[in-house]
Amino acid sequence: MSSNDLICSSFDDEFLEVGPLDKKFGIQLRDFVLSDQETWVLKVARHESEKKMKLYFSKYPMLLAAMPRQGTFGEWHLMRDQILSIYHHGRVTFNYSALAPAQIEALCTSYLFSSNQLICQSLPFGRNLKDIDIVGLDPQGKRILAQVTFSTKRSEIRRKAQALSCYSFLSPCLIFFAPEEM
Repeated sequence: MSSNDLICSSFDDEFLEVGPLDKKFGIQLRDFVLSDQETWVLKVARHESEKKMKLYFSKYPMLLAAMPRQGTFGEWHLMRDQILSIYHHGRVTFNYSALAPAQIEALCTSYLFSSNQLICQSLPFGRNLKDIDIVGLDPQGKRILAQVTFSTKRSEIRRKAQALSCYSFLSPCLIFFAPEEM
């Protein structure tokens, strides 16, 4: 961990506790005895209590939507910049990169609806299919398949566009969303 990194901890669906690692405490390994036959080794960390703050999900819902689902310790790549911005400046930087993938997929789906390209969504967006984020019907009842990415790596964008093109046998309408600068 670098000196700029923060620890985020959550014990319920109301808030995250965020603050710098207590360097005196560090990250420790502790035995947790479950029974005579089973002992777990737990990683334990502590915030610097005077610098700890609560980020409520009611104020920052994207944090709850993008929270990692498994694991105890890890780097939260997806929300790193947003959490640092909230912690240090009290707000999220307004930039498409500050949005979680589910939020960008929701925006792209809304765009398709508002531009009358999509009249019915067949599946909830994102995380259902490997290469497709949005599935629905156009005004003529034809299937629409869309992929949403905010990657800025040309190789990743090319790979995702190529993967989407493999579904042309399922739909005459394939839509690919990527950052404008690409």
